[in-house]
Formats: sequence, C-alpha cells, structure tokens
Amino acid sequence: MIPGTVLASRYELVRPLGLGGMGQVWLGLDRVLGREVAVKTVDLTASSDPSAAERFRREGRAAAALAHEHVVTVFDSGTDGSTAFLVMQLLPGPAVAELLEGGEPLPIDRAVEIAEQTAAALAAIHSIGIVHRDIKPANLVFDASGRLKVVDFGIASVEGTSGQLTATSTIVGSAAYMAPEQADGGGRATPATDLYALGCVMTTLLTGRPPFGGEHPLALLQQHVHAPAPRVAERLAGVPKPLDALVARLLSKRPDDRGDAAGVRDELAAIRSALPRTPPAAAADATVPVAAAAVPLAAAASAVEAREPSTGRLAPAGPAAATALVPAPRRRIARRVAVALGALLALAALLLAVLPLLQRPSGDDALASQQPVAEDGAPAAVTPPSSSSEPPAAPREREPATGASAAPAAGEPAPAVAGEPATSASAPPATGEASPAPAEPTATATAPSESAPAEPAPEPAPSSLAGVREAIGGAVAAGGLDAAAGDELLGRVAVLEGVAADGLSAGLAELRSRVDALEADGAATPEAAAAIRAAIDEVTASAA
Repeated sequence: MIPGTVLASRYELVRPLGLGGMGQVWLGLDRVLGREVAVKTVDLTASSDPSAAERFRREGRAAAALAHEHVVTVFDSGTDGSTAFLVMQLLPGPAVAELLEGGEPLPIDRAVEIAEQTAAALAAIHSIGIVHRDIKPANLVFDASGRLKVVDFGIASVEGTSGQLTATSTIVGSAAYMAPEQADGGGRATPATDLYALGCVMTTLLTGRPPFGGEHPLALLQQHVHAPAPRVAERLAGVPKPLDALVARLLSKRPDDRGDAAGVRDELAAIRSALPRTPPAAAADATVPVAAAAVPLAAAASAVEAREPSTGRLAPAGPAAATALVPAPRRRIARRVAVALGALLALAALLLAVLPLLQRPSGDDALASQQPVAEDGAPAAVTPPSSSSEPPAAPREREPATGASAAPAAGEPAPAVAGEPATSASAPPATGEASPAPAEPTATATAPSESAPAEPAPEPAPSSLAGVREAIGGAVAAGGLDAAAGDELLGRVAVLEGVAADGLSAGLAELRSRVDALEADGAATPEAAAAIRAAIDEVTASAA
C-alpha cells in the first residue's frame, strides 16, 4: 500500500503510523464525512495464515459489538481487492506503555485510575462473550480527553463462534502479561485470562516492571506457569493493603480465584476513593512523557498524534511523513512552559521596578550625593532642572504588541503580562531643594500579573439527534430492537454528534441503511425500524 490509496472509494490512506497486531496501520481520511480515522490494513495475499481473512473479520466484529467509553470505536470494515481493512477512531495517545518507558512507577492513585478504567472495559467486553487475550500497556491508549481506551482485538476470542482459528497448542498473547493457562498452550482462554493480564499491568504501573522478567519468552512463560508472583508490597513501600491483596489475587495461578471484571472494577473504585490525590503538577508529569519517544508498534493504531501541533491540519504525506513515528509535542507541556516564562518575565519586571528605589539614598546623604564630583574632587557643574519636579512615574502594564486581535490559540492559556517601569525618570531637584520621597511601589504596580481564569466553556446546544436516540432507546425498552443492536446504533449516533453539517446527511443515510439491515436480519421489528427511520428522516430534513 502507498500513501494516496483509496479503499472502497472512501478511505484515503494518508501516511503509515506503524504496525498493529496483524497488519499495518495508517492515518486515514474519510472522504464522505471529512474526518481523520485510523485504518488497519491486511494484505490477504501476503499472509501465510489461511485464516487471516476470517480472523481480521472477527476482530472488526468483536470491537464493533461494543459501544463503550473505554473501548475504541470501530466505524467500518470491508475488503478492497486483496486488502482487508478496519476503520477505527483515531486516538491522540499516549499509550500507557509510553508512560512507563523510563522504568519508573506511576503515582499510586494514577495507577489505580488506569486499572479501574481497564477493568470497566473488560467488564463490558466479557459481558458479550469476548475475551481480549492481549491486555498490556501498549493496548491501553488515551483519547484527547484523557479517557482510557482498550484497543487491538486482533487475537480476541468470541464465545459461541464456529470454527477453531487457533490450534489448541498455539500460544497467543504477549509473554510478559500472559496467564498461566495461556502460557502452557493447553488451557482455554476465559475472562479470568484477561484479569491475570490486568494484574500484570497493575504490577507494572505500581512498580515500573512486570511481575516476571527475562530475556527469553519461554523463560517468562515458565515463570507464569510455575513461579509464585511477587507481591507489590515487596517492591513498593506504602502500597495500601487492599490494593496489594487485589493484585495478588489477580495473579493467582487458579483462574477461579481472580473473580470477575465488574467486581474488580468496583474494588478499584473503592480503593481509589480512599487514596490521597497526587498534586496536579505531579499527576501531569506522570501522564505525559517528558521527551517524545517512538510509538510502541502494537499501539500505533491510535497512539500517534496525527495532527500538526498548532494548525490542526493533516500532516503532509510523503517519505518524511511516512517514517515519522514520533508523537507531536504535547500541548500540556507547551502550556506549562508558557506559564513559567510569563512568571519569570513578571519577576524580572518586578526587580527592575524595585531595584532603583532600593538604591536611592535618602536624607542628608541624598542631598550630599546630589552634588556630582569631578575626577579631581571638585564639584562638577550641574545643569539646573526645571522648577517643578515630577515624582517617578509609576510602572504601567504593557499592552500586547499585536493589539487586541492577537488572541492566544484556542485551548491555550494566555501568559501573564509583566509590568514594566516607565522608560524615563524626572530630573533631580535643584540644589538645596528637598528631595521628594521615593514613591512607594503599590501592589498593583509591582506585583506580577496573573493570567485571568479561563472563561467556562458555554453549554453545548441540545443535539438535533436527541430524537433519534430516544427512538432507539424506546425501541429497545419496548422489545422491538435487540439490545446489542441498540448499543451499536447509539454508538453510531454518538459518532455523528461531532460531524460537521456538510457530512451529517451522509452519516444519517448510513445510519438509516443500518436500520434497514437490522430489520432484514430480524434484530428490529418493522414497527421499531419505522420509528427510528422517521426520527432519522426528521433530522435529515432539518439538516438539508
């Protein structure tokens, strides 16, 4: 595949982002809706696995079956010639793996928060019969709002599906986070398998390294099967006892000891509520790497910043862009730098304003010092000043050089404007006249100004899609629409909330076609489908 390729006459491949669990991942552009997406592609002719096409199709269906805040959203899938593709939500990242690249643990409250969101995702995944089988830091990625998303369902297993795509003796997963029943190749993956992996992830978050180490994957697998897992409390002083006990239970060799994801989520929520919160500055440092690093390949489906930092436009395609796998600098770091520079400038202005006042003599010394002395000790000639002497001008605040139209970029706090002293001082008084007392600096004249708090964002206007959501919810409540199908449709409606007006009609047409398909498949009754279509048509007419 090359940049510029268009799949299914709709999805343009802009530039490669990296490699996923089964194929290549691209920054894509949906030409119909005009939005950026992540496109995962697999060349079916190049794969030696005869089940690659079916496995890829299963990945798309597994992820698309969920509309959950902590699971990546799948928009579309299909085949174009010999290329299978999966279109997903584009996440700016970072991945949790990036937070751990320095080998340092995260603050306990931050680690528990990440684990709680992962457990919430697993509870939703397991509720519809899916086992992820590859939970690890690289597959946990943050969206633009800081919400965690589970990605990469490439080796997920689905209960009730026909056909065995993985041989019984085949080991799938990541060695450092693999449950004993996976590692010995003879056990069947269950929801408890994902919980063991979560225990490994939690150990890594809290201590900076997984429970077991070793250079050879087989050595790691043997430890998962036979070696007792180390307690977090042995590596981290001060870890809460309930948290240490929970991780130990998740790392049990017996799957039945690990509980279920919903229970683990609730335990983590209770533990988090009892923890002291990390100061905001420390928490920010723990969530964004100080230095940008290469994106982990397994998470590159969504962990690469795909926009230019300042413009928000698509980054240019080409050889240079195709190899750029380094995330763009985080805006949070830029904001901290801007605020720090503003504070330094304000401090410098304060010193410039106060220092001359501290150095001015007073009293008799002041009168004596007003007589300039030549090099030979004789009094120097003094040019008499005007009869009326003005006291030094108070410092005034500096106006932005570019005028009122120079506003900070959207989302960036305005840096503090430092006060500066007047550029000219009055002449000294005539000989024999009393020296005016130095003007006392006022708090408003010398204190560094602070940025005004940002105005709260206005409340969004009521969505025109509310009627569609109500129709879907009513159909599910009345039994006319399958619950899973209702979740899928609500997920599609949520996606349309952020679509521009010029692309909304096309999205609504797709939604209507999906309702038709659900009716044809028996997942929606004719009455329920008609009610939902009527709500969609009403929005379509108002958007025209």
